[in-house]
Amino acid sequence: MNMVTPIENKVVQFHGAQLVGIKANDGKVYAAVRWICKGLGLSEGQMKNERKRIQEDAVLQKGGRNIILPTNSGNQETLCLEIDYLPLWLAKISITPKMKQETPWVARMLEEYQLKAKDALAAAFFPKQPTSQLEILQGVINQMVAQEQEVKEIKKQQSLMQQENEALKHRLDTIDNLDSIGNLQQRFNEMVRKYARKEGLGFQSAWRVFTIAYNKAYSTNLTAKINNYKQKHNLEKLSRPQYFSLTDTLEDAIRVIDQMLNKEIA
Repeated sequence: MNMVTPIENKVVQFHGAQLVGIKANDGKVYAAVRWICKGLGLSEGQMKNERKRIQEDAVLQKGGRNIILPTNSGNQETLCLEIDYLPLWLAKISITPKMKQETPWVARMLEEYQLKAKDALAAAFFPKQPTSQLEILQGVINQMVAQEQEVKEIKKQQSLMQQENEALKHRLDTIDNLDSIGNLQQRFNEMVRKYARKEGLGFQSAWRVFTIAYNKAYSTNLTAKINNYKQKHNLEKLSRPQYFSLTDTLEDAIRVIDQMLNKEIA
């Protein structure tokens, strides 16, 4: 694969993760493969398999390029894929019944990437320009409507969060016989242990159930967020409690495990 030179790099926020796009001197836009894999929550082994797939596939290798990009470890040669080939590559990552059953949030995230990742990157580098005054006016109106809906949704969520916080505070004040009386992170850990004992699960299994419930409650991908945080801060290991503590989201996590203990999550 031939080397190309980046002339513009952009980080595009996409479903709680990041897409890294590169406009190169050949006039094409490329996506950094590693960041897409991280956004999907793939392991290092799975990332290696996907890089190998791109490099060996008869069609995908035509769109692959090694591009030198800045990373936490300095400038490094990184495998990138021309965005026209992006949907084809992602379509080759199968959404299996096992994936839907065991990690449904990964299946949903993969589907979003398959359908929308290319458009998100293309829009960042080639935004569509209105061609008439009518289109400009319609765009302004659409933006105003969207902002109004967003404000309404924020107010609604704030109201619901306030109600949930009041209920959570009451429960935290009356949690029965928790062994840990330390800080909030210790209390969170003990609540997960209590859930494991209550459901007859191993500790790691309880964490997996919690992760599924957390992703569902906040429409997010906890694994991807932790991986992104580790990469951003150059951390080798980061547990879920440590992540929640560092990002001041322990109360959100406690809200979920509390609902699990009280059977309020479907």
